[in-house]
Amino acid sequence: MEQKITIGRNPKSTVRIEERWDTVSNDHATIERRGDALLFFDHSSNGTIINGQKVQNTNVGIYPGDKILLAGVFELDWNIINRYFPYQHRPTVTRNIHGGEQNTGRRTVQMDNFSRRDNVQSMGRQTEQFTPGAVKDVSQNYVRPDRRENYGQANVYSQADMDRAMEKWNWGAFFCSWLWAVVHKMYWPLAILIIGGIPYVGQVCSLCLSVYLGLKGSRIAWESGKYKDFEAYKKAQHNWAVGGVIWFLISLVSSAYLVYTTLSIL
Repeated sequence: MEQKITIGRNPKSTVRIEERWDTVSNDHATIERRGDALLFFDHSSNGTIINGQKVQNTNVGIYPGDKILLAGVFELDWNIINRYFPYQHRPTVTRNIHGGEQNTGRRTVQMDNFSRRDNVQSMGRQTEQFTPGAVKDVSQNYVRPDRRENYGQANVYSQADMDRAMEKWNWGAFFCSWLWAVVHKMYWPLAILIIGGIPYVGQVCSLCLSVYLGLKGSRIAWESGKYKDFEAYKKAQHNWAVGGVIWFLISLVSSAYLVYTTLSIL
């Protein structure tokens, strides 16, 4: 297992944060294991908030359950850290929040004092045992903040997983066209509502739009920033696909009924 990992938007980072989190630095931070301790080194422009306290251009000890927000916006999941630094190699700890100051030589930062204890309660908070979740063995991880408290069920996707998913045909975008586009922050397809009224030309343009969205929709949806993580994105696109197919079938049956009724009258 690594004794040191890097975190940031740099493609060479051990834990790579995707580009849409542009306030996170390219080489935002590193985590090192020294004996039984984990040290978080911040190298960033916007700092890191750990348990509500800002840390910038300095290093602090971190422990399972600490809330780590890169640039104050991206929550680093402990499942990722545990993958590289298994919890069984680190002691159970509680945090004594009556902290002193740590002088780093560059900036004095108000920090927590930490004490190592087993199965004790400090400041009304019970020490909890955190166990690493089952994550995929990948060399680079694109992750978004998982706000759930159940750390053992967070999903991690490699860039290869994401690329494969974003190359797939998007049935929801194909069938729902402009409506799907507006929900995903694309507004120019609304022009089809006007062009669609032109005989023949409108139908051809509508079909071209649907095909374009079907081809590019998966990537457009992810890059829209609408989804907090890739799991939510996949679930939403599945729901759009189901809804689109149902809408298509309803439209098909309605059209067939209209044609049948018209022919019956004639």
